[in-house]
Amino acid sequence: MSQKKYVPRREMRALSARATGFAATTGIFCLLALSACGGSGPGDDFDNAMSCIFANCKDSDTLKVADISALYTVSQSGGNVRVDAQLGQSANLLTRLRLTSQDRLSATVGNQRAELTATDSTQLFYAANFSNGTAQPSASVEFQRGADSYTSTVTMPAAFSVVAPTGTSLLARSSGKLLVHLSLPVSVQATASANLIDCVRVDNSHFSAQAVPVASSWDDPAAPNGRYRIDTLALDKTLNERSANANNNNASTALVASCELELVWTYRLNGTISPGMNQHGYISALRTASHKIVYNSRL
Repeated sequence: MSQKKYVPRREMRALSARATGFAATTGIFCLLALSACGGSGPGDDFDNAMSCIFANCKDSDTLKVADISALYTVSQSGGNVRVDAQLGQSANLLTRLRLTSQDRLSATVGNQRAELTATDSTQLFYAANFSNGTAQPSASVEFQRGADSYTSTVTMPAAFSVVAPTGTSLLARSSGKLLVHLSLPVSVQATASANLIDCVRVDNSHFSAQAVPVASSWDDPAAPNGRYRIDTLALDKTLNERSANANNNNASTALVASCELELVWTYRLNGTISPGMNQHGYISALRTASHKIVYNSRL
């Protein structure tokens, strides 16, 4: 008769903690990079299951339409209009829905209509593209359940531009601030983010990143155009935080010396959600304008 091996309680707790930590780390990774969790083959089921454990995925046909939140964005670049969609549950920030049964998503821009299709294997993100070069196209997105349709609409706001600075600007840390004029009226407000094209640390290592939020504020609300201020100390802090993040959150990461970045300004205009869907959702049209900055922390 074989004897069971005795495992001390302390060792059992350690093994359990390591297993739990591994599962949590894997799940969080999938949540932060859902598209990276996709693929082909038998691994899809595992990846999607892990994503949904931590993102709280549900099948759309398990909810009443009145409990489904539309999360729609419409953007335009040149002659292309893109519609992106997700579905949520009421005001719950984490729950996302997969289209199931007779539920469908479609969109109409001008006289073109198309079904929204999943952009990856998680089936949580849906999109469609349209050719439309008009100045302010209108878009509608339909959630369809069987024979019933629930239509949400939005019209793109007029395009805007960066009035100043023009071209590529040199921004020194010692300057204290960057002033930006946008061709937007003061009655509307834009938000800033940055695409870090090539950032160099003092040890000559490099990193890059996309869509990094950048803090901005009004500098002069009385200006005829939107005038925004970005404080260089706050920008420097943001760049160093993202630098450490790109280096596995190493607290000893070298400081950022310089960074070539694209500063992107976004104006969001909300449209009208179908009254039959949950009103915690949104349909938003996004306009952007950008300019390039070369930041130097040593100047």
